[in-house]
Amino acid sequence: MRGSVPGTYPPFDHVLGVDGPADQRAEEATVISIASPVLHEDTTIVGGGTLSLLVRSNVDDADIAVRIVDEWPVGSPTHPHGYAYRVGHGWLKASHRNGHTAEAIAPLTPGEWTRVEVDLWPIGYRFAAGHRIRIDIAGADVPRFAPPAEPFELTVDLSRSTVELPELRA
Repeated sequence: MRGSVPGTYPPFDHVLGVDGPADQRAEEATVISIASPVLHEDTTIVGGGTLSLLVRSNVDDADIAVRIVDEWPVGSPTHPHGYAYRVGHGWLKASHRNGHTAEAIAPLTPGEWTRVEVDLWPIGYRFAAGHRIRIDIAGADVPRFAPPAEPFELTVDLSRSTVELPELRA
């Protein structure tokens, strides 16, 4: 089990550089971030989840990259200036929202609101009390994937979007 709770251990993906900067705060200027309230008790997430977004694009396709982040508070003993650690992710090419077969691929209609479901890969992670769970939404996941060939604008209606994460309860 990974996590910010004492007794768990961090993964070593950051050593390989596949998760971008170890501290995800460097990415905050380029993403939409939504954070939970401060956690009052340790919270364990085990399994995958779903991010359901209502989006509008100015082009007929868009990449959606999602990160699940453990946000350390400022003043914590291990990270006195705060820290944001990537613990999970998911991706979706919006034209593949109905599946990946040739029949299922459907371009977006530019300017039209469309519901997309981004599957979040399974994780096993314990968030410590005092931390926050943050969801970051971006139009690319560099360096994992090449950035889109053409720039696009993606608008997300957060008031009509939801995230589901499987919390492990005693």
